[in-house]
This record gives sequence, C-alpha cells and structure tokens, in this order.
Amino acid sequence: MSAMAQGHFVTLPQGLRLHYLDIGGQGAGSGETVVFIHGSGPGASGHSNFKQNYPLFVTAGYRVIVPDLPGYGASDKPDTLYTLDFFVNALSGLLDALDTQRCILVGNSLGGAIAIKLALDQPQRVSRLVLMAPGGNRQICLQQLWNKTGEQIQRAPGAGHRVQIELPEGMTADYVLIIRELPQAEISSRDCA
Repeated sequence: MSAMAQGHFVTLPQGLRLHYLDIGGQGAGSGETVVFIHGSGPGASGHSNFKQNYPLFVTAGYRVIVPDLPGYGASDKPDTLYTLDFFVNALSGLLDALDTQRCILVGNSLGGAIAIKLALDQPQRVSRLVLMAPGGNRQICLQQLWNKTGEQIQRAPGAGHRVQIELPEGMTADYVLIIRELPQAEISSRDCA
C-alpha cells in the first residue's frame, strides 16, 4: 500500500466526510471488528500510524476499520473546534454508518483519549480497549475504567519493547491497557473532557 492507502468515504449526517479502510472479516465466522484510532501530528492518518499493525489483524481473521480522523489524512478538515467530543461524535457516526454495533478499539495518543471517551460514553459498543500512550486526562479516565472493570494495567519496560497481550505479533507500545470485557454498567465520562 502507498503512504496514503486507498479506501472508502462516508458522509456523516452533519455533512462531515471521513476516509477509512475496511478490510477483512468477510464471510461466515468472521472475527471481531477492530477499529484503529490514530494519534495527531503532521502527516498523521490511520494508515500511516498503523500500517505495520492492521495487516496482522486481517491475517488473524479480524475485520479491521482504520479511519482518518477529521482534520487528518483524506478526511474533511473543517474549520471548527477539534474537541474530544467532536472526535468521539465523528467516530461514533462512522461506526453507525458501518453498522458496527460492538468492536475492539485500539487507540494511540489522541486516539487513546478518543477510545477512552467512547468507551465511557457508550460502554455497550466497546468490547475491549487497547491503549497506547493515551492522551487526555488519562489518570482520571483510566482510574474510572480500572474501578469499573477490575482489569490490570500493564506497562512495557520501555520504548520499543514488545508488548503481547492476546494480540497478533507485531504490536509494540510503551504503554498498553487491555480491558477484556467492558461492563454494561453505567460509566461516567464527566472527568474525561
């Protein structure tokens, strides 16, 4: 694939046009859907952030969705405030448009903050979280998730060390949080804005 992978576009009800990849998972017995949410910075996009990772999930039988967040990659870049709620609403709209009721979220940096907020706002939609150096008010949000799920937070010993927690080979991160099953119980996101 090229630096800017070719994919699909969807226009959300509010008029925002998002670019995304939707790969694998076709046919009966398809694996769960994994959504990769990229971080921010110059040249950031879903493909550029996760091009070494998402093909491994496709090979392992997962359906993979790799969006370009608004303001990045081939997605619209509207003149608006890019708040956490703005990104969460856009991702939620994409999942609605793709009829994705429940999925695993993999979030890096800004994508980690978006994943946390989506999981807190819509816990029924998120089966697992994989967070790599999540941004935002991480300590408060992770404590809320810890309190609600009782799962362990696992830290890698340093940059570039391999972290493998029920993931295909090739996923590396300094900091990874896996939540195996999010509870259906009410979780507040008031401290995560």
